[in-house]
Amino acid sequence: MERRTLATALRATDAGEVSGLAAPYDVPTDYGGLSERFAAGVFRDTLEADADVLALAHHDASKVLGRRASGTLRLQDAADGLRFALSLPDTELGREMRHLIGRGDIRGVSAGFNVLQDEVSREARTRTIRRASLVEISLVAMPAYGSTAVALTRCQGGDGWRLALAARLLETL
Repeated sequence: MERRTLATALRATDAGEVSGLAAPYDVPTDYGGLSERFAAGVFRDTLEADADVLALAHHDASKVLGRRASGTLRLQDAADGLRFALSLPDTELGREMRHLIGRGDIRGVSAGFNVLQDEVSREARTRTIRRASLVEISLVAMPAYGSTAVALTRCQGGDGWRLALAARLLETL
């Protein structure tokens, strides 16, 4: 599973509703000399299939904040990207996250997904993710890049994503 982190404007209401942008469309991100972007509608299959998606704190599966199947996580395919609305639970964790978001300590969102189709250009050193299965979104404290950047934060095998991308680039020779 791959993950990208976005520093975004999270909004939390007193009622515990959090909303923001989980994945921007057509925003190039430079990562190690490679440019990557999500194509518009990249998660359409997940949304149309009514697939369950988790909302987590810091990618920790033991810190569930909501999920699509229960209706506490709502996802929308918008013009600018994948938007979300989350009803935080009335638990210690939910109250803590609402407080940290309100103070500005938590200000990032990270999307965890499996790539189904991408397009890699060796010459342009670009990767466009065309179709992906969304697994989870996480509220995170340390987005890797600035306010509009998306960045790889973690992938199975540490730097395995670099090897996989290099292999894809070589396939195009």
